[in-house]
Amino acid sequence: MEGYTYKTALNNWIKGKNSIIVCFLAILIFILIGFWAPDSFDILTIETDNLHDLLSDTLGTFTGVGGIFFAISAIILSILQIANRKIDITELAFRNSYFAPAFYFGLINISILTILNLFIPQGHINNSPFLLTRLIVIESYLLILFCLLIGIVFYKVFMYLNFSVITREYIEDVLFLAQAEMQEKMSKKQVQKLSNKGKEIYQEIRIAIEREDSILSQEFLSCLNTVIELNSTSNIVSDITLELRRWFKESSKMPDGRVLLQLFVFWRRIMSFLADSKQNPGRMYFSNQTAYIYREFRQEEIRFNVAQAFAIRLKEMIVTKSAVNNPNNSAELESAFSSIDFLFIEFNALLKEIMDHKDSINLDYGLNQLKQLHTFNLFQQYPQFESEIDEKELQQESTISRDSLISMKQRFYSKLNLIPIGLLAYIIFRKYYLNTKDIIEDTTSTQLLETTEFFGNDELYETLLTYFGTELLDFDYRYWLLNLEERKDGVAYTVPTQSDMFAALFAYLLLIKHQQVQQPTDKILHNPIFRHLLDRTKEIITRIGETYECWGTQLKITDVATFNKTIADTLEQITDFSKTRERATERAQASKPLLEEKVESFRQSMGAQWRKEDNLQKLFSHYTSIKVNPTKELVRVGVFANAQNFKPYFLQDHQIHHANLDYGKMVLRNKEQLLGKRLLEARGIFSQDVTSTVDGLSHALTKLRGKRYNPSVIISTSKSFYLYEIELLKSGKYARTSTSTPNQWPFLFLGLFEDSIPIVRLRAPEFPDKLIILDLEKAISLEQRQKDEWIDKRLHVSVSAIDEHKAEELLNKSKNLESNLSKQEAIIKLMNGVLIDIEEICDFSVIDEKAIEIITLPTLTAGK
Repeated sequence: MEGYTYKTALNNWIKGKNSIIVCFLAILIFILIGFWAPDSFDILTIETDNLHDLLSDTLGTFTGVGGIFFAISAIILSILQIANRKIDITELAFRNSYFAPAFYFGLINISILTILNLFIPQGHINNSPFLLTRLIVIESYLLILFCLLIGIVFYKVFMYLNFSVITREYIEDVLFLAQAEMQEKMSKKQVQKLSNKGKEIYQEIRIAIEREDSILSQEFLSCLNTVIELNSTSNIVSDITLELRRWFKESSKMPDGRVLLQLFVFWRRIMSFLADSKQNPGRMYFSNQTAYIYREFRQEEIRFNVAQAFAIRLKEMIVTKSAVNNPNNSAELESAFSSIDFLFIEFNALLKEIMDHKDSINLDYGLNQLKQLHTFNLFQQYPQFESEIDEKELQQESTISRDSLISMKQRFYSKLNLIPIGLLAYIIFRKYYLNTKDIIEDTTSTQLLETTEFFGNDELYETLLTYFGTELLDFDYRYWLLNLEERKDGVAYTVPTQSDMFAALFAYLLLIKHQQVQQPTDKILHNPIFRHLLDRTKEIITRIGETYECWGTQLKITDVATFNKTIADTLEQITDFSKTRERATERAQASKPLLEEKVESFRQSMGAQWRKEDNLQKLFSHYTSIKVNPTKELVRVGVFANAQNFKPYFLQDHQIHHANLDYGKMVLRNKEQLLGKRLLEARGIFSQDVTSTVDGLSHALTKLRGKRYNPSVIISTSKSFYLYEIELLKSGKYARTSTSTPNQWPFLFLGLFEDSIPIVRLRAPEFPDKLIILDLEKAISLEQRQKDEWIDKRLHVSVSAIDEHKAEELLNKSKNLESNLSKQEAIIKLMNGVLIDIEEICDFSVIDEKAIEIITLPTLTAGK
């Protein structure tokens, strides 16, 4: 192709607009050679008396011959253009017939002779020097060359009377432009020109079909095929899909089937080419075209033949692509089998179209082609499947491992199985979604069901699970579901998903043959997607159970009672599946160790939650009222939980949403309650009832100051402090915000009383509706145990698994486990939990009771 490109490029350069440069250089060289020739060279000498006559005759002959040449050429080209209106003959002839070089050659010589004739007097010419004499003589010989060049042009122009010559050169021109486009060496004008060429080719193919001209159609189809192989996204093929359907449709009406056969060959070559390249961008033009072409045919006999031809050719291409002879590495094998995905997509779209047309004969034929792909055993050519061959021996002969080939085989058959299963899922879901009484024809459902049964129960489950949770854009399920019903403007719709479609299929299979559907294997039960499939299937069956009039006949049930029993039995079967799945999952998880990184992530998350909310620590730290590691025994404040079913969150395949857990906050709530409890237990502290919040606070502050204490904090235990804020705000002594320095109080508070004393909230249910006024530093201290390995040295967080011995111990103490479980099942269930211990070790100690005053708030309601 490269040699062809350079040759064509040079040829086009000589014949195109640059030919003026070529002609000028050729004339210049010819003149220089003439000047260089010796005087003894008789053909370049002439008597000076005849020089002016020679000049005039040469100029006249040049002009006359050129005029006749242009006139005759124009007449011939006009006739050719009228006869071939679809192709721009004029431009093609001008470029490929050396018309431009002839024009420029004549124009340059006529210009030289005209200048000599007009600007040099006759007497001067007859007495001219050597150079001028030699130039005029050379021009007379250039006239001979001009006549020869005109002869060549006429020869080329007359050749265009044979349309095959026009076609051949036109195609060469198109291929040259396509090659330039591929190399990104085209101007915008050339891009538009190439696009126009595509439209002209489409028209020529339509004409060839109308005339049943198989020779012409073959040439242009071959041209398009070459262009696509050069650049599958060329401007020429931007509209080819619509045209391809039209060509198939029109050619099917012709009695001679040769053009139709050519189109089949063209389609097959394009499909094969597109399948060869995994990332071929041209697939966007040709995706689903097999189905669209089938749709165009109206005659049943033609449609029958077309459907079968497409199905068998797709099968043959799949077999051919899978027959990779001695691939060198896994990448080469991957490339070969990934190309088959494109062919599977086309096969799937074709069968969907056949099914929509209720063409049961062709549907059966297409499904049989799929079955044959199973019987062919396409992977038997690989020695990796011979178990007696040692893996080391294989590695010496090939870089493809047995595991990679097994993975490839599973992928191949998964896609192969998906085609009939997906089609059955679609027609079942369509009926379910539209809630229609229309009956799915027995032939259609039976054909698809038989195909799914052919694959076996395990493969059915595998395919359902694989594609229940995976959105397959290539197989166009989203487009199928989007067009299930007509969408009205202004109405909101929920677009169903691929998962809904496969859940509907599972529901249907359970309803019609729930006794025959086998119990899932452990591999299926352990798949986390299986639980979601069961949940969605249960929802669908429940809804089907409410519409006997739509589903009774479809399920071949003649009375409501039998229908209701079938629904109930199937729901019970799903429940059994769920329980089996749950127990299998629990058994698998029971002995698994906790992952350290998951435990550490949980520790840090709870620590961050606790740290953010720990207001008491900030309060006591600000007033330097904390004692670390006292000798006395302290209180364990926190949470110790047997978190049932929590173990999966600390295993590999699960995620825990720590934001939904409030263990860190629970520690702090218990800590606040401990403070309230210690205040309540202190002797000598009495609460005084007041009728006015402001007066009560003012009196308590005056009393503390009278005892030479400096009141620093007011603690509120009221859940409804906002009711009392109204009175406080009216007094002018309380403000929710302060103009003081923000860092003065590094803890959270509700507001400031007398602009200097923060009011802090305390959650202490045993000590309700109190305001505690105190000199914090002198009144009470926070005592806490600290260790370096704890979070911030203060919070201990641990998560531990429950082994069988610990589970049995817990079982003996527990009274809350399900009564229907056996002892072993109960132990397994306990082992699926974890023991969570989150605590601070601390206490509060009242130092000076006199530094504390407490008032009980008056009873208020929201209306006051």
